[in-house]
Amino acid sequence: MGFMVKQIISTVLLLILCVFSVFIGLKPFGPFSAWQQLYTEPEIETETETGDVKEAAAEIADQLNDGKKTARWRSVQQSLAEKTDQVSAVWEIQKSIHGTISVLLSSDVKSVYPSANPIVSLSPVNAILDKISKYFLHASGVLAFEKTLLIFYVPLTFLVLIPACVLVFIYVIWTYRDKKRLHRVLIVSVLFCLILAFAVPLSLKLSALTGDKILSKNVNTLISSMEEIHLSNVNLDNEIKRFRKTEAAITGYLSTAKDISNTVIKDSINYIVIFMFVYILVPVLVIIALCLTAIFSAILILRNNA
Repeated sequence: MGFMVKQIISTVLLLILCVFSVFIGLKPFGPFSAWQQLYTEPEIETETETGDVKEAAAEIADQLNDGKKTARWRSVQQSLAEKTDQVSAVWEIQKSIHGTISVLLSSDVKSVYPSANPIVSLSPVNAILDKISKYFLHASGVLAFEKTLLIFYVPLTFLVLIPACVLVFIYVIWTYRDKKRLHRVLIVSVLFCLILAFAVPLSLKLSALTGDKILSKNVNTLISSMEEIHLSNVNLDNEIKRFRKTEAAITGYLSTAKDISNTVIKDSINYIVIFMFVYILVPVLVIIALCLTAIFSAILILRNNA
């Protein structure tokens, strides 16, 4: 087969790939449709009437229980939407406990019970809760970024990036002079297009599967602990509203608040660590692995003897 015939065939194949890419970009189908599908189930409202603590507790518990469901296949958008609800619910628990601590610090405990010192007892955990709250804010930002990235990545990649790469590779094919390795240039071209197409969707899908399947037991254990903490905090909140001004009551407030805070700090840190591993480290490592695979594969293919 003549060298020019090989160039024509390679060009035609790349043009077919380009057309196919544009088609996917205009109307995703197959795994891209499943992975990119938007989450349309109604989200649980977290706002309640002022003073309705029990109803707020029940709604947060519902959000946490929804986040513990892991059975069926879900799109990445569904997983990210459910994880957003879960992070918001856990963050709400953390903020409610932070609020309880703030109430105790602002109450006139010292004048009622002189030997009590809520500032010394609760200020350290109050500062830690404030720092942890910022991590939950960043976690919500990460999920929002990944959802936005997934929405725009498929059309951007298939409508712009892959067609641009195809044009570059067609130019390389027509300027390439090694007759024995022309087919290898075509293989490398297709390989790079595939890596470019699947890098982000695959990394986010593996991330979601890691959270939904592999680490789901760990997350569910933390969620169950958070539910118990939240109920304890609701009871403490009701007690503080009555604020019985006795030595035993005030001592109990401070002791219970400190125990609840220490528990939620431990669970929140563990939750954030799992979150960072699943939704930051896993996607980054998968993308790096795919890029390195593409680079080293291309080197091996082009350097290999005919």
